[in-house]
Amino acid sequence: MLSSQWKIIYNKFDPDEEGLREAICTLANGYFGTRGSAPESVASRIHYPGTYIAGVYNKLATHIAGRVVYNEDLVNCPNWTFITFKIGRGEWFLPSRVKLLLYRQELDMKNGILKRKIRFQTPDGKRTYVETQRIVHMGEPHLGAIKYTVIPENYDGYITFTTMLDGAVLNVGVERYRQLNSKHLLPHSAGSFAKNGIFLEMVTSQSKVRIAMAEKVKLFVNGQEKKITIHHHIRGRERVEQIFRGFISRNESFTVEKTVGIYTSREVNAPLENAIQCVKKSKDFQLLQESHIRVWNNIWKKCGIKVKGDNFTQKILHLHIFHLVQVCSPNILNLDVGMPARGLHGEAYRGHVFWDELFVLPFFALHIPEISRALLLYRYHRLPAARRYARKHGYKGAMFPWQSGSTGEEETQTMHLNPLSGEWGPDYSRYQRHVSFAIAYNCWQYYIRTKDFDFLTKYGAEIILSVAQFAGSLVYYDHQDGRYHTKNVMGPDEFHEKYPDSSEPGLRDNAYTNFMIVWTLLKAKQILDILDEKEKRRILRKIKLHPRELNLWDEITTKMNIIISPDGIIEQFAGYFELKEIDWEKYRLRYEKIERMDRILRAEGKSPDEYKVTKQADVLMIFYLFPLDIVREIFQGLGYQ
Repeated sequence: MLSSQWKIIYNKFDPDEEGLREAICTLANGYFGTRGSAPESVASRIHYPGTYIAGVYNKLATHIAGRVVYNEDLVNCPNWTFITFKIGRGEWFLPSRVKLLLYRQELDMKNGILKRKIRFQTPDGKRTYVETQRIVHMGEPHLGAIKYTVIPENYDGYITFTTMLDGAVLNVGVERYRQLNSKHLLPHSAGSFAKNGIFLEMVTSQSKVRIAMAEKVKLFVNGQEKKITIHHHIRGRERVEQIFRGFISRNESFTVEKTVGIYTSREVNAPLENAIQCVKKSKDFQLLQESHIRVWNNIWKKCGIKVKGDNFTQKILHLHIFHLVQVCSPNILNLDVGMPARGLHGEAYRGHVFWDELFVLPFFALHIPEISRALLLYRYHRLPAARRYARKHGYKGAMFPWQSGSTGEEETQTMHLNPLSGEWGPDYSRYQRHVSFAIAYNCWQYYIRTKDFDFLTKYGAEIILSVAQFAGSLVYYDHQDGRYHTKNVMGPDEFHEKYPDSSEPGLRDNAYTNFMIVWTLLKAKQILDILDEKEKRRILRKIKLHPRELNLWDEITTKMNIIISPDGIIEQFAGYFELKEIDWEKYRLRYEKIERMDRILRAEGKSPDEYKVTKQADVLMIFYLFPLDIVREIFQGLGYQ
């Protein structure tokens, strides 16, 4: 798979791996992303075409396990990539249905191009060569384009092409979500423009976002543009296609250039008119590709990280940077969108925004700081929702949701499907209150890296101080030990949601959460010293911060409880050390994969809450985020040596 520092190459078609390859070969530009599926495919056991537009969410209700649950999803938008052909009266071409003599798919990360070469043979011996190139234009974010070339190698004959804008799509890309309602799109309009153009406009059923796509095709034989009669067909109300055919002699090339414009009502009042005008004005594929490459070259000048003497690590760095920039490019600056945990690459986590930006923002703050600023502004714009969420649960300040989508309300599921047992159970992950402290941390880190005092004054200080208010109200004082504690919280581990045999969600004194509370309060006090008096008064009035709260913060930052064993080990949460040990050898022998021990244990009628088993870094996050001198200073301030 790995052949150079800039390319991911597949030299064999593997149906079982196609889903993963489609994700890895996703092309995106921040505004929209399209999975690297075969352009001839529709959703099937092998293929899953998916196009996702940043910020386009929709919420549906489903009756599950005797209750109604509501889930907001990043919508799978109409498939703009579809194009295929047939030889004479034969079957429509699909790579998984033919005898392949050559298969090579290449993701060019340096230039943002997905390429594919195929040679196949029909049962009657006809050999055909097919070459495709695809871009999602980084400089013109509303444009996607495909160049599709067919060469008959040992025969002459008619070849018929069809291209389509397909709105009959569902959100069914994640198996465990398939019991939930998944049809988010309703038809709005479909038709044609000019002799070589079609359009499709769909609307989301609940959020009422109109999604418009306009397509034009240009046809070439041996590089010379040809005027061929194109027939337009509307299939039902959700699909519109262009069909055309031509006679080709052996070794002649028939090329279709398909260019698509995409707009939604989130950014313009007339998305369909904008999509049509955008695609009408667009240049030929070669010129589009050249300008696209220039933009990518400028991005790599800003974002490239070079590693000497290790080609594999260099390639993996290119892969990760490539996908980070595709999801959050400079094109997001005015979109009011966050960083979805799975990018624009698929439907896992429903396209929601978690705390993952904690790991991403330092990269952008160093290379393209305006992207970090835009991601933080997504949070700022949802401060009112965070304040409502805090009040709803009896807290002060701003409590951000564990899963955020369009509005900043809590989008975490109340029910979760265990794919091993097939059973639905309660989902308590919304009790990961540490997400709010991660957002405060992100604001401060952005400020110290960029010295963007304008951001701190207008936005960042308000976020941090509002989260500090929440932190101060999340704790309670125990007169017996003279320390402040937390309860009903979850740490980043996620395997531990509550105590064994308890019906109450959450845990006591998660070390990471308590540490972050102290850090947030200390930083909030520091910010009050940084701000000038006028701005400080403005923010304090706005958030209604009372002097009594500041006194409480001083108390908490010297008396917060973090449990440390006699031999100096930080306990993940109160009672963790008393949990049972796992027989790891037994489970390794019994199961091929044991990464999701939570699901394995529940399928066996047990619970991960009973065991010392951890999904991911929890206590260790303290040492990931902070240098040792800061950690030592905070612990010493709490009276721990």
